[in-house]
Amino acid sequence: MKNANLLDQFFLVDPKVVDGLISASELKKKDVVLEIGAGRGVLTKIIAAKAGKVIAVEIDKKFRKDLAGLGSSVRIIFADALSVLKNKEKYN
Repeated sequence: MKNANLLDQFFLVDPKVVDGLISASELKKKDVVLEIGAGRGVLTKIIAAKAGKVIAVEIDKKFRKDLAGLGSSVRIIFADALSVLKNKEKYN
């Protein structure tokens, strides 16, 4: 993991860690996943290939270009995750 800046951001950069997380999650196409802190979208893209829908929350708008074009099953929300969690959507 790398520390990015003032927001205390840490990014997964080790493919083995990413693979381990995805494998342990046992995602299915019916799953709706809430990802808090999408960053550059490395994990988001992999989750989207396994789950039915991904709602990815990122507070840092500098990642807008990185997160664009991840597909129709991915919804990106640029906001503080706490404000999104107040929404009563259901996640698996």
